[in-house]
Amino acid sequence: MLVDSLPIDDQIIEILKKQGIQKLYPPQAEAIKTRFIEEGKNLVVSIPTASGKTLIAKIAIAQRLLDNGGKAVYLTPLKALAKEKYDELKAFLTPLGFKTIMTTGDYDSDDGWLGNYDVIVTTNEKFDSILRRIPGWLETLSIIISDEVHFMGSKDRGPVLEIVLTQIRRKYPIAQVLALSATISNAKEIADWLDAELITSKWRPVELKEGVYFDNVIEFKDGEEIELENEFKDPYITLAIDAYRLGGQALVFASTRASAETSAEQIGKKLKQELNVNEKKALKTLAEQIENIGEKTLIRDKLVKVIKNGTAFHHAGLHYTHREIIEQAFKQNILKVISSTPTLAAGVNLPARVVVIRSLRRYEMGYGNTWIPVNEYKQMAGRAGRPQYDDVGEAIVTATNKKTKDFIFKNYINAETEPIMSNLGVEPVLRKLTLSLIVTGDSTNLEEILEFVELTFFGYVYGSAISYIETRIKDVLSMLKINGLIKQGIPLEPTRLGTRVAELYVDPLTAVIIKEGLEKASTLVEVPELSYLHLIATTPDMRTFFTKKSEEEQLDEIYQQMMSYLLTDLPETNSEVLLEYQALKTALVLNDWINEVHENDIILKYGIGSGDILSIVNLADWLLYSASEIARVLSYDEEKEFLTELQFRVKYGVKKELLELIKIPGIGRVRARILYDNGYPSIHEIAAATVDEIARLPKFGKTLAQQLIKYAKGEINSKDLEQKITSEKYNTKKKLDEYF
Repeated sequence: MLVDSLPIDDQIIEILKKQGIQKLYPPQAEAIKTRFIEEGKNLVVSIPTASGKTLIAKIAIAQRLLDNGGKAVYLTPLKALAKEKYDELKAFLTPLGFKTIMTTGDYDSDDGWLGNYDVIVTTNEKFDSILRRIPGWLETLSIIISDEVHFMGSKDRGPVLEIVLTQIRRKYPIAQVLALSATISNAKEIADWLDAELITSKWRPVELKEGVYFDNVIEFKDGEEIELENEFKDPYITLAIDAYRLGGQALVFASTRASAETSAEQIGKKLKQELNVNEKKALKTLAEQIENIGEKTLIRDKLVKVIKNGTAFHHAGLHYTHREIIEQAFKQNILKVISSTPTLAAGVNLPARVVVIRSLRRYEMGYGNTWIPVNEYKQMAGRAGRPQYDDVGEAIVTATNKKTKDFIFKNYINAETEPIMSNLGVEPVLRKLTLSLIVTGDSTNLEEILEFVELTFFGYVYGSAISYIETRIKDVLSMLKINGLIKQGIPLEPTRLGTRVAELYVDPLTAVIIKEGLEKASTLVEVPELSYLHLIATTPDMRTFFTKKSEEEQLDEIYQQMMSYLLTDLPETNSEVLLEYQALKTALVLNDWINEVHENDIILKYGIGSGDILSIVNLADWLLYSASEIARVLSYDEEKEFLTELQFRVKYGVKKELLELIKIPGIGRVRARILYDNGYPSIHEIAAATVDEIARLPKFGKTLAQQLIKYAKGEINSKDLEQKITSEKYNTKKKLDEYF
């Protein structure tokens, strides 16, 4: 369908043409032609990956705001996806005069400032926290986009999205809802729940061919067979190199981080022999960029090495900036192969000519190696085929025998995806939901809480199970009353502590554990940092590190030494002991971090990655801040002061003596330590130094020294200093573009 014939504003048509879009894909055209645009109806779009869902959202937002004004909110399940969508929406909507902003962190803020913007891109969790504070601009909410709505079936993140969509329909019914999803088997059920029209299609801009590689032959779903020369030992190497030779790129999915890294190394050894001079130059520049970011670690060195060969590995253990650079370089066709864990399939838009899936099995704690869901396979397979580059994309699973090949065809390639199921009925979700409903005044008794549950997708599908939920909610209410988060009696009202806990966006059980820990800490003469780090690591909001059998003896010794100043109850069962080991390991990582142990040493000592450290640090930062606020509400003044200081130390990874220096924008813990050890322990000493004195220090050049001294003297502000440091950073994209 030509854009000139679309029932949308001429200004939008003009922007589409300027961006080179003359014609819409069939599913896009069908969505725009529905009552969704003209009458503001809700809409669920369930179409394959890379079929143009985002463009539907762009047009919908633009038309809705032009017609009705108000605010648009774009929800994503992941921060990385939020950044990608923010960039796309800003480029599309700015010419229309609409201001776009992204917010994904800091759950404890009133977010009233977002009212200055027309379009807000955020994560499901962040928007849930916004809904609890009810900023005034929510009353002007005109349209809400829920991207990747199939995430509602996720055990971890699904309930938040379900609650958010329920709240929108309940409190802001004037807001139009657009839910975007990959193909799911019960899309009609979700559409009916949202009172929405449904657009579903299997059309893709690039044909997807799914097949299995076994015994040197790729057998595709349509019966076609392609025999490949047995040039390399491992099938995934053969398939990746073949994709490159045909002018494409490959994504190789592995079940573990170690396997992803090994795949990148093995493919790179063969691929480097195929690269031309320009490709090698660009890859060398890319490797230098990776080398200039973050602390020197073995995992960074390994990444630099494989990148020079045209490949990269990608998983949650990598520094987040390294992941971003890898993704950008793959989009620019600098990197030819990425070997990744399945997390990449659910993240940013990163299509490849060929997708190779090494295994459809994954280790699950307590279950061993299990087959992954069909939905997860389809997410990976859907990355095959680059629009505007490829006529066809190939998703190929490798098999070791005919029995496995037949199993894969039956249970994955020819199978329907699992229906999206609600995970709302579990206690941790009900704890947070119940307290938030009471704090916001949405529910003042049990009946009103149950009425809300009936409006959820859980209530829509399992209406007969409300009596089961009623029992669980009664238990939750009892727990909240006993622990002083809500007041006794009817109507249900929060205490001061309960209100603050809901605002902090922590699990009420987390607050109870912290509260009991503070009570115990107040009776001790001295409490070391490790005790508080262990305390927050035992809460349900902390994601702890798994422990190996070989680690347990040493962890048990440390645990026994901590007995006299532990702030938690002793474990009673074997499963509780295992959880204690995991919490202690996590606390020890954080303890090393705040004592400035080198990142590489932490990685080697605990068997984790840079990304793992950053992830745990971010969680600990949030939980320590929450603990300090709970201490303030409960009038534990000394503990509050200690926790506030500990939070900053965790945030920046420094000893107490560096707290003043670390607050200088852009300095970081490595430069702060260099300044301190060379006689510049505070702003005062920096202001008295000469440019040459600072410039001679490692990791300080003349330009940075000049700006730092100006800042210390009060001649420039923190924003100016941060901008200057940022502008000095190596520009990967600019340098790489020189070769193409």
